[in-house]
Amino acid sequence: MPPHAPGTYTFTLTVRDGRGGAATDTMRVTIAPQPEVVVFPGVAFDLHGRWTRVDDATAAFRSRLYYPNLGGPKSTGPAANPESLRARASRVAAGGRVR
Repeated sequence: MPPHAPGTYTFTLTVRDGRGGAATDTMRVTIAPQPEVVVFPGVAFDLHGRWTRVDDATAAFRSRLYYPNLGGPKSTGPAANPESLRARASRVAAGGRVR
């Protein structure tokens, strides 16, 4: 089932036994809104290597991060000591959502 927007939903299930018997039950489910955490990369990241901040009027805090890979090869897996990285320490409450 796809995710639903916050709100209260009613689900009804009817079970039939094939011989005329049936049972129905209804359940109400409330989906609470999840708090969102907005990351502002123009301020909060420690950049290393070729990562740069770029002005972007449509981005959070009006800047975004950019990595010019210049046609370089794709990573085959995590590196113990990457030459280019962006680091951010943050705390997100349980159930929180980062966007």
